[in-house]
Amino acid sequence: MTEEDIKKAEVMAERMLNVFGISQLAIMGIYKKLIISLSLTDLDELVKNKIYFNPIFSPASQNKLKKTLDDGSNIITIDLNTIKLFSSDEGTAIILHEIGHALNPELNNINGEYAADDYACNRGFKQFIISSLEKGKLIRPSEFVSKSTELRIERLSTS
Repeated sequence: MTEEDIKKAEVMAERMLNVFGISQLAIMGIYKKLIISLSLTDLDELVKNKIYFNPIFSPASQNKLKKTLDDGSNIITIDLNTIKLFSSDEGTAIILHEIGHALNPELNNINGEYAADDYACNRGFKQFIISSLEKGKLIRPSEFVSKSTELRIERLSTS
């Protein structure tokens, strides 16, 4: 890793609310891909917008926070049991997509989905957003079989 990647890793580690979650994302190959795909400017936006990550095991987990969060902090919860069902590229794309939501809280419904997809696509993960949506329809149909999923796949496939 370059010096810049090391700096990015330090900033990203500060955004993670539990060390165990970092280790699990690293084992899955996602943590390094996040660090490489996000720029220092992207990470500065996470800090500015008080965005944190809480990788947990579902259906329920608890962890003791070792830091005090500011009012208005935004926590992206990452379900490790679900994310491990996807490839490391798809898992990275999913987390980038969620960052896109956190950075665009004013956008709802399909426009919010499109903006979140665009965030991941702009970091090189377009094909993995598509494949994660396709895979999601198979492994979690109650969540992924929807009109918005089809609209997103169509938009991503034709752009």
